[in-house]
Formats: sequence, C-alpha cells, structure tokens
Amino acid sequence: MADLIRPTRAIVALSLAACGARPDAALDGGMIDARGVDTSSIDASASGVPTYGDARQLVTAPASIEGDFGLVVAVSADGSTLATCGIDASSGMVVVIVYARGEAGFGATPVQILSPPAATPYWGSGGLSLSSDGAVLVVGAEDPAGHGEVLVYARSGAGFATAPAQTIALPVGPAVWTNALSADGNTLAVTSSAGGGVYVYRRTGTSFAAAPAQTIAPPPASSSFFGVSGGVATDGALLAISDTGVGRGAVAVYAASGGGFATSPTASLPAPAGVSSFGDCVAVRPDGNELVESGDQPPHIQVYGPSASGFDLAQMLELPAGAPGNLLPSVAVTADGTLFVGAAAMSRIYVYAASADAQLNHSR
Repeated sequence: MADLIRPTRAIVALSLAACGARPDAALDGGMIDARGVDTSSIDASASGVPTYGDARQLVTAPASIEGDFGLVVAVSADGSTLATCGIDASSGMVVVIVYARGEAGFGATPVQILSPPAATPYWGSGGLSLSSDGAVLVVGAEDPAGHGEVLVYARSGAGFATAPAQTIALPVGPAVWTNALSADGNTLAVTSSAGGGVYVYRRTGTSFAAAPAQTIAPPPASSSFFGVSGGVATDGALLAISDTGVGRGAVAVYAASGGGFATSPTASLPAPAGVSSFGDCVAVRPDGNELVESGDQPPHIQVYGPSASGFDLAQMLELPAGAPGNLLPSVAVTADGTLFVGAAAMSRIYVYAASADAQLNHSR
C-alpha cells in the first residue's frame, strides 16, 4: 500500500471519499440538503450539461488485485478504453489495469495488466490519462532517484507495449501528482508534489518535447497542494487545476492563449457552502463544455457547465445507496458525457450515462 499512496500526497492527508449515483432528491427544493450542502446555486436548466441518474454499469476489480482499484481512472474520449490502477496481490506492486469496451460495455476481464518498469518505486497513482482513441497512455511515476517523470506508452494489440515509448523527466521535484492529456494527444499537463506549477508539454511529431513548452506558476493565493488534480480539453483549449489547500479547496480554470494557456486563471470555482473538502479530483469533458469535480466532507460529485462568467454548478451527485463514506474519488468523462467514478474503498468503478436529451452545445 505504501507504494501507491504516500503520506505527503494531498489525497492521503485529506482522506478522500468517492461519490456518485443518484441525483440528490433535495436539489429540487430548499437551499440546504441532508448533508448540509448549500444547493441554491444549482441551475441545471441554464447550464445545458447532461444530467445523470443511476449507474448503468459497475466495473469491479479482478481477483488478482488486492486493493485501491479505481483510485485513479482514465477513459479515452471515444469511450473505447478504460484504465485504472490497483495493487497486485502476488507482488504487492501497483499495476495499471486496461479494459476495452465491448457491445455490453466493459467486461469483467481486463485486456491487460501492465506492470511498472524495473526499479520504479512510485507508479500509476501519480495520474493516468488516455488520448481520444486510446492509442496513447500516460502514467505518472517517480524514478529510482526520487524525481518525478511521466511514462508514455503506445498501443500494441489490445493493450499497450510493456515498455514506455518515451519517458519525460520533470524539471523539479519528486513524484507526479497528476497528468492530463488532451483528447487529441498533443497537449500534456503535468504537476508535481514538489510544487512549482503546471508543466505543459506539446507533442512534436510522434513524441513530446523533452522540455515543457510552458510553465504555469501557482497563483499568488495558492497553496503547496496546487495541482493535486487536473483536466485538459481537446486541443488544449481549456485547463482546469485544483488546489485542495486553499481554504476549503478551489479549482482554477485557464483558457487557451497565444498557443498555450493564460498565465492567470480566467475563472475560479470555489467550494460551495457546506463542502469542506473541494477539488480532490477534477475532469474536463473533451469539448470543454463540462467540468466534473469530486471531493469529500461530505462526499460529493459536482457537474458544472459553461456560462458567461466561467462555469456554473448544474448538478450534485451523492453516494450510491449503501456505499461507505470513505471512498477514494476519481472522475473521468468521455466525449458523449459518460461519467466514470472510481470508488477505491469498494474496489469498483461506476459508469453513468448522460441523459439522452442532453445537448452540450454551449460555447466557452
């Protein structure tokens, strides 16, 4: 377990809990729901983002995985490939588990269980991301000397090559906190638990440049937890980065500017009243028209849609019936709005379909 979750990481310090499932019945009336959360700012009709009901599928851990399945979740924009991490029962090592979607969804048996390279002490839980067609997998890691790096894997058959096609060493510090790959595979945003901001890499030809094309410095009011989670839209048009150490947590949104991103946030999402741990995980829909946030205290998932001022809260989801309150959250969303929620404490991933009549045609 120690190889997967480090005590220095915010996701441990904040004791995260994953969320998902039915829309909160209290959203239709009153300002404070049963969890003590202020829901008065929710405006589902104006946002245009999809609404979510009960999970349509449940992906459970293989028998060979002993824990933390679903701690990190990545899905390709086309919904064909799902990747998550877990601890292999026989070796005690973190592995990356890859699923392929079939006619009935994602089957019970993964197409691949990918082991870390030799002498890589920290791997997998430092972020996973996939390109739109599932042809590229990016894994956050730490090298034997304790420096952060990301490993880029290329598709091979039903899974991925067992050796990375490229290794990118971060300019500073230890393990990768998170990485986010745009759906087109050309923009990669990486953050380190050493701080220093967000490193943005651009693909040139078949690989990423070894040095970041841009470094986004933490905002003046940020904490050392800036970058604990992040999401990036297709073509690098939108970048969202969370900071769980500022007050009750916040998410900063950066718009594209001059071939990169703006150096200052163009929008900021504060924690709603009643939520004391906000931004533990954040994901951006590939077209940039939906932002999903998850956190605990109380456990929740919030869905935001674009507005003239940035993003407005459209829906808050609560835990499935009977689920414990100590789930570790991770979220990912496909191009059609299908939402994936990792529940590591239950070793499962919930899959939610967007409402059939939802139209995500709002411009940023």
